[in-house]
Amino acid sequence: NTTHAPIVDPEKFPNGMKSLADYVHTKNLTIGITTSTGTTTCEGFEGSYGYETIDAATYQSWGLDMINEQVCGLPNGAVPKTLFTKMQTAITASNSPMLLYMDAQG
Repeated sequence: NTTHAPIVDPEKFPNGMKSLADYVHTKNLTIGITTSTGTTTCEGFEGSYGYETIDAATYQSWGLDMINEQVCGLPNGAVPKTLFTKMQTAITASNSPMLLYMDAQG
């Protein structure tokens, strides 16, 4: 992935995340996604490490309401609090009201 933007699995979400978020919102519900402060999530998917701005902008464009950010896949020396701050800054820069849930337990 040359853009480093999150990729939607077309088999799990054939109409894309924006379509799913729009549908969920018609039911007066909210929708979020799980990522990680590290290079991978606790489940082994790609994390947001180094791509917080791209990820936050992508999630905002999909219409998501919340990001659950785990602490998994951290490079040596990485400080979770600093990485949570990077994602919060990226959310703010995307002009989105998304909520950031900082999941320090993974």
